[in-house]
Amino acid sequence: MKQQKHRYILLIVSLFTFACFADDMEVITDEYFPYAYHENGQLTGCSVELTKTIIDRLSIDASIHAATWVESWTALSKKQPVMHVVLVRSPRRETRYQWAGPQTESPLYLYALKGYDKHLKNNNVLENSTVACVHGYATCEYLESFGFSENNILKYPTEKVLYGHFAKGTFDLLLGDRMATALKFRYFLGYIGDIKPVVPIDKTLNLYFGFSLATPSSIVNGFQRELDAMKANGKFNAVIKRYLGNTTQ
Repeated sequence: MKQQKHRYILLIVSLFTFACFADDMEVITDEYFPYAYHENGQLTGCSVELTKTIIDRLSIDASIHAATWVESWTALSKKQPVMHVVLVRSPRRETRYQWAGPQTESPLYLYALKGYDKHLKNNNVLENSTVACVHGYATCEYLESFGFSENNILKYPTEKVLYGHFAKGTFDLLLGDRMATALKFRYFLGYIGDIKPVVPIDKTLNLYFGFSLATPSSIVNGFQRELDAMKANGKFNAVIKRYLGNTTQ
């Protein structure tokens, strides 16, 4: 009887804590097509839609605010509840944040423009190829871990600038995932580029909901529970399909 009463007390305390902090939680995202981006002045994307659905299910009174990556990183470092709509979960970030997910897990490849794959057959990729990433993104971390030297890694301020330079041949190889790279090319440049995955990478791009360390575990667990429920009832795949096409988890 005492144990049952104790469980009820813990449940009430947990719900009270959730209610207190949920209304104060800041929800942010930077532009990361097709997961979070602006269309006709409105913030949209599969991660945005998933977040809105789960926020509603958890009765959290919060709106999603767009921010730059630097602003997002700064917010996540605060000693208060902060959630980022879509965040790459990487070894370097593992202990910096809390996680709920995954939203997607997609194989990584080095992509090249048509014709460059012939160059790969006769040359050392790491020594003779230039690659690029967006400054501060986890892809920079991955490229370094693959063995590319700092001199061979170009860094750009946004994905739009990155893809523009790739199309012009400013650098040789682009690190991207199979689910979204072609979609990004069309979104940023207006056409399907003649690109192909040429070097498979023994890693996946794992996208999660990211939370500051100050976010109560009840909120993080709530997001995980609701995401798992959406995967089980098919609503998750329906959202992913709308933005990424015929891709299933």
